[in-house]
Amino acid sequence: MSEHGNTLEIQDVVSPVTGIVAEEAGEELVLYRGGTETTVYLNPSAAVIWRLLDGTRSGEAILDLLREAYGEDEGPTADDITGTLEEFIELGIAEQR
Repeated sequence: MSEHGNTLEIQDVVSPVTGIVAEEAGEELVLYRGGTETTVYLNPSAAVIWRLLDGTRSGEAILDLLREAYGEDEGPTADDITGTLEEFIELGIAEQR
């Protein structure tokens, strides 16, 4: 986290919170958080990022993997990754480590 305390940096590590169950729904991924009524629908791009969250990878490592897979011009930007990770945190399905 940056010195301001509220902005996720690309080098920060984010991990899924415990109790998340994921189910495929066509091209989307649906996440349920056990013990709550939280249900989150992820589009295909966000689903790829979610699947790469393992609690050890930084946003930068995820960006590198996606650029390797899709190419520099076709892959996401650092802002895409941090924005998605910040959204995961705001939704209560992930936490910054």
